[in-house]
Amino acid sequence: MDAMGKIVNTLMQMPDSVDFRKPVAWRSLKLYDYRQIIAKPMDLGTVKQTIERQGYNGPNDCAADIRLIWSNCKRYNGEGSDFYDLADRLSKQFEELFSKAKAEAKKRDRDAAAAVEEAWRAAQAKKMRKSINDVAACVEIKLMARSS
Repeated sequence: MDAMGKIVNTLMQMPDSVDFRKPVAWRSLKLYDYRQIIAKPMDLGTVKQTIERQGYNGPNDCAADIRLIWSNCKRYNGEGSDFYDLADRLSKQFEELFSKAKAEAKKRDRDAAAAVEEAWRAAQAKKMRKSINDVAACVEIKLMARSS
């Protein structure tokens, strides 16, 4: 989830994200139909808090909430509006960041698996050498016993 925290921080630092950092203040903006249209409001600040309190089951759950931010904005404002276009741009930037983070995680997983495999092979080789040395010692003892 560290990667998701970094992604959210990156998004929050973008100048275009100002309107997505806090919940929509629909009452003060007099958007009285907002809650009728948007069933589950979401914003970057809420996502960040949920990450900090370890409230997500994984990166995909977090990504779903981030995607909800953009889809809520698009649904409420409609295609052709400035907010729709802004949400669309931020959505594309998020998907690019998320894709890179997933690729990096897969590489780390592959590297970790390779390290475990290498350690296992080294342990097996060590056991094999010990077994060979034990057999050689036994043979040497028997040969010495015969020659005496």
